[in-house]
Amino acid sequence: MCTNYGQIGTVIGTALDFIEVHKGFGRLQFYLNQYQLREYRKYTYGEWLQIFATRMFTKISICLFLMRIPTAKALIRPLQVANVCLIVSNIILTVLWIVQCRRPLEGAWNADVESKCFSRGQLQRIFMAQVVMSAVPDFAFAAIPIFILWRVQMVLESKIALCMLMGPGVVAGACCIVRTTLNWQAIPKYDYTCKLFISHQV
Repeated sequence: MCTNYGQIGTVIGTALDFIEVHKGFGRLQFYLNQYQLREYRKYTYGEWLQIFATRMFTKISICLFLMRIPTAKALIRPLQVANVCLIVSNIILTVLWIVQCRRPLEGAWNADVESKCFSRGQLQRIFMAQVVMSAVPDFAFAAIPIFILWRVQMVLESKIALCMLMGPGVVAGACCIVRTTLNWQAIPKYDYTCKLFISHQV
């Protein structure tokens, strides 16, 4: 079920990316009018809500899969704790992202509206918390099968091959760190429509 939600979220995120490109994503902010910029920021605001949910469901599905492999409680307990942490942290981050601007919420994407919003530093903390809750599980979930499979009686070559299959988790964690660093530098500076486009390529 979590895998399906993750796939649906990925499709929604891709659709939002196409809309954002139409609204100016990848272009220098200098060439965008106020309407395009406002619409772009609105869809970006929505896309980050999708990102929190999609990454949560994807990592929970991986965690549930790994829980089927070990039989020792010493390995199952940490995975159960990881599941709870993923759910709680992403709910908190989602709520914080939604209320980043108050009275009204529209201030998050409409610069013409007077609204009390989080500072750049506070937004950066949200992104940093997100990268921690995204990258750390990637590295951990890639390492856990190595400890599990290394005790299984099988040919050494097979063990190495299976462990290498978990390599994409390490790559995903590294890309998440790089992408978040680029986002940090772009929000909410000038020309972030262009800078965020660069970070999306990671």
